[in-house]
Amino acid sequence: MNSSLTLHRIDATANAETAIEIIDRDGAVIIAGLLNDSEYCDLHTELDPEFAQADYCDGLFYGSKTKRIHSLVRKSKAIRSMIMNPKIVAVMEKVLGPNCDKIQLNLTQGIQIWPGQKAQVVHRDDSMFPMKNKPFEFMANAMWAYTDFTKDNGATLV
Repeated sequence: MNSSLTLHRIDATANAETAIEIIDRDGAVIIAGLLNDSEYCDLHTELDPEFAQADYCDGLFYGSKTKRIHSLVRKSKAIRSMIMNPKIVAVMEKVLGPNCDKIQLNLTQGIQIWPGQKAQVVHRDDSMFPMKNKPFEFMANAMWAYTDFTKDNGATLV
């Protein structure tokens, strides 16, 4: 993949097939507008206190200036709505559905990267499946921006 590739952004009104075409070509897509301002406000109301209470992580992989909160489905009604978003479910069904009996949610995690945190070690989340030349995808990630998601504030490199 070209390291200078810019991820394509589509609107939430685009169909899942458009998102899949971009994912097949580029490996990822940004779907803008899946949450409205009120839903983002609810998300912050539910999760800001969780982040405020969370300790910083410890270790090279997780970082020492990073906070992580887990079990978000239990902590947030907004998260429950997000994981069942029809657009996200449709994309996951197209990516994973043809090769599995059912799609299973592995985890929900909030990550807050604080100033001065060094970049995380480059890794693939699917390394838990130690197979070379996998014939299909075993997993897919959906990431939601809790705040602006930029290179300057530690956004994930794709």
